[in-house]
Amino acid sequence: MLSAAINYPRESDHVLKTVLIGGVLSLLSVLIVPAFILGGYGIRVLRHTTLGDDELPQFDDWGKLAVDGLKGFAIAIGYLFAPIVLFGLSLAVFSGTLQMVGIIVSAIAYLAAAYSLPAATTVFAREERVGAAFKLDNLRPVLTSRRYVSGWLRAILVSFAAGLVMGVIGLVPILGAIAGLFVGFYMNLVISHLFGHAVADAERLAVPREEQPATRPVA
Repeated sequence: MLSAAINYPRESDHVLKTVLIGGVLSLLSVLIVPAFILGGYGIRVLRHTTLGDDELPQFDDWGKLAVDGLKGFAIAIGYLFAPIVLFGLSLAVFSGTLQMVGIIVSAIAYLAAAYSLPAATTVFAREERVGAAFKLDNLRPVLTSRRYVSGWLRAILVSFAAGLVMGVIGLVPILGAIAGLFVGFYMNLVISHLFGHAVADAERLAVPREEQPATRPVA
């Protein structure tokens, strides 16, 4: 599955166009709106993948991409808010043993959020409802599945490898940093593909075959 995910963008006949657009938007992400468009495109990849479409989606309907990216950002804030606030309080208010306990608890909460967030975002991508990302009944079969654990670990491995590659490329002044953004966008496509398949496989195993719905077409 890992090799298939790495080759996933390359198998599209518009991969060059997509990576060029994604890299340019990465360069412009300091302007905020391009960052939301990028996030929305990642959500579109999740949607297509989890619905069984392994073709790289088009970069179109940018208004919807921006809205989906904003919604994805809101979901991330919802999951990460508590551990971040707890960590801040531990540093600013607590002291001694209580501070250490607060830091440990916030770290555990952050790991739990980081584990759950990709599944929540994928469920949102498929259902196109923010509330679906916070429904425990939707997430429990995924989060407790070995398929999701395996896919999550693969995605983390790819993220780590991408960080190393981007770090090496970034040693080249200016051009290296720019090239690293294009590489990072490509690897984010791979990571989204991994998460989409992990959630889809986990849900498929959780539902008896005779009760599984037919794959819906994607827009």
